Amino acid sequence: NRDAAKQTVTQALQQSGLRSPVDQANLRVLAATLRNDPQGRDEALTELVKLLPNDARLVHSLAEEDLNSRRYDQAAKWFREAIRLNPEDAAAYNLLGYTLAYGGDLAAARKAFDEYAKQPAQQGNALDSQGEALFMYGKFADAERYFLNAHKTQPDLLNGGDLLKAAYARFLAGDQKQAHAMFAQSMRDMVG
Repeated sequence: NRDAAKQTVTQALQQSGLRSPVDQANLRVLAATLRNDPQGRDEALTELVKLLPNDARLVHSLAEEDLNSRRYDQAAKWFREAIRLNPEDAAAYNLLGYTLAYGGDLAAARKAFDEYAKQPAQQGNALDSQGEALFMYGKFADAERYFLNAHKTQPDLLNGGDLLKAAYARFLAGDQKQAHAMFAQSMRDMVG
């Protein structure tokens, strides 16, 4: 019950006995989330991170908030901080790569994906992410190669979807005949 939750959070924020700045900031994050207020959520998360600067989970959340709001430079800064605080946060490496790619720095994105590939069991997805970044930049032949390598490394990734991505990259590179053959093969592989 969203309305009841909003009312409860509003009442909690009005309590004079609520003295902890961390509690207040947490409630403001929740209130902004319930109101579907991205700017208010970002402001409250920023305040919370200032109060708890070593909380890797919070820093990661703030990075995602900035990424979703297309503040790529700020998101990259926070993802790097999340990684510094928690070097095992594989998702932060991957999201840092996408953030950098969206922000216009393909070279830095590729380095982030290379670091992501070093995380346990992430090599296939890191290859897929590299392919997507290259695809975004219109480097279709390179993207195809990464998608095929991702499929070779981890065939069950995306239920074989990397083969479809490779076929589409081949199609956009101008080789329609081979793209159709790749698509047909990927359908046979997916159906089993």
